[in-house]
Amino acid sequence: MKTSCWWRYCLIAGFLFYLAGCSAQRYRESADIEVYRILAEKKGPGPAVSFDIEPKSPPVFTPGEIKEVGLQEVLQLAALHSREYQNRKENLYLQALSLTAQRHLYRPRFGAGVSADWTSTAGTEQVKVAGDLSLIQWLADGAQVTLNLGTDFLRYLTGDPEESLGSLLRLNLLQPIFRGAGRRIARENLTQSERDVVYAIRSFLHYQRTFSVEITTNYYQLLEQKMVLSNEENNYQQLVANRQRSEMLGEAGRLPLFQVDQARQDELKAYERMITARTIYQEEVDQFKVLLGLQANAAIRFSDKEAEELTVRTLPVLRLDLAQALKISLQNRLDLMSALDAVEDAGRKVAVSRDNLRADFSFVGAASVATPDDGAVLKFDSDKVDYSAGLHLNLPVDRLTERNSYRQSLINLERSRRNLSFVQDSVSLGIRTAWRNLEQARQSYENQQASLELARRRVESTNMLLDAGRASQRDLLEAQSASLQARNSLLAATVDYLSADLSFLRDAEMLEIGSNGVWTGDWNAQTNTEIKD
Repeated sequence: MKTSCWWRYCLIAGFLFYLAGCSAQRYRESADIEVYRILAEKKGPGPAVSFDIEPKSPPVFTPGEIKEVGLQEVLQLAALHSREYQNRKENLYLQALSLTAQRHLYRPRFGAGVSADWTSTAGTEQVKVAGDLSLIQWLADGAQVTLNLGTDFLRYLTGDPEESLGSLLRLNLLQPIFRGAGRRIARENLTQSERDVVYAIRSFLHYQRTFSVEITTNYYQLLEQKMVLSNEENNYQQLVANRQRSEMLGEAGRLPLFQVDQARQDELKAYERMITARTIYQEEVDQFKVLLGLQANAAIRFSDKEAEELTVRTLPVLRLDLAQALKISLQNRLDLMSALDAVEDAGRKVAVSRDNLRADFSFVGAASVATPDDGAVLKFDSDKVDYSAGLHLNLPVDRLTERNSYRQSLINLERSRRNLSFVQDSVSLGIRTAWRNLEQARQSYENQQASLELARRRVESTNMLLDAGRASQRDLLEAQSASLQARNSLLAATVDYLSADLSFLRDAEMLEIGSNGVWTGDWNAQTNTEIKD
């Protein structure tokens, strides 16, 4: 054997060892590149949204500094650190990752291997080295093409140092003619995987809106409790002042003792409500931090300005009626799009299962050529190519499993049609309910505004009557209690309206998602969005 042949084998073996030792990091990066490319190409029109599944490090806060955050910062923190949000992103990634495997089946697939064996039989030792290169290609119409190059080297180590070296190049073709033939049938698994990624993207986009509404609603409820605590603290200070004034009036003989005691008792009740409100607020703060994916002791506090604006802000107003909302929802709802596409999927499954009832009839062909015995590794003689061709037929004698699958696919098609009808009705019902909830919240808000104004006037008039001796201490305490209740009720009505408004926009797929994957938190941009029929 020529020395150059040994070098060839050494180079081939070295290349194979290199492939075997490719780093896991390289495979990870390759998967990320392909998955992110798939998600980008299937996302469709709309603002670019950054997407990656790399876990984010917890935010670092300056020691001794408490960072104040508002709604937009809260949404940003949630998108970066929420555990549930991270799980949803990973689910989408995994769905796209499964598509890469299906796409790979229709790309050229290469294989390579080498083996070396030593044997000793009856005093005769020999070394055998074999190498193999292969290429597999699935075609869109169901055909399968394989190309294989195999090389064997044999050398006897004892006795006559005989050597042999040979290679075989073989090409095979399998072309279905009946069962499994045709682009639509052959590529069904790939087609379904492609569509499954689209469904996963739609589901994730709807989740982003749902997640944004959840975080925003919880944030406003937290601000509501913060203002309730502030109201309770102010009420307590007022009742302390009332008690002091009552004691002065009592000492002057202008107020009965039992009315002084009433003032003292209401002060104690107010103190109890204040410490209860403080405990509730502190507990909700810790829970909300955990919801954001932060530690409960994270050094942040929530915007005082946004909390104070709850009672003075102008509430957003939708610029469309119920009929427009229903029309837009039926056009934009992502789950409705997926339900409609699922009917088409079920129809394809019927065609595939019907095709499986046919006979297996295929054409097979092969061509092979070997090297001569002169020791040349890749020196093939084109005049000595062997050809073969044939037809294989397997009659559909036993098709019970396929029959059942076909019948099941027909049932699934009818189910998908019924599910589409159900989703359409559910979307309409959900929009009607969200619209009614929004209208109810608006009326409740207006009612609480009027109630607060009445309570304010009642406190003022009762104070004047008490100074004139025409009202009792109990009248003032009841007026102040009604004022406190009205302020807290207006806070609740405000948050209920904002939550109902966001829920309506979410159900209509009208909530704008920013580049960070969550709602921008900009009420003005949301309410000023032009509605197009």
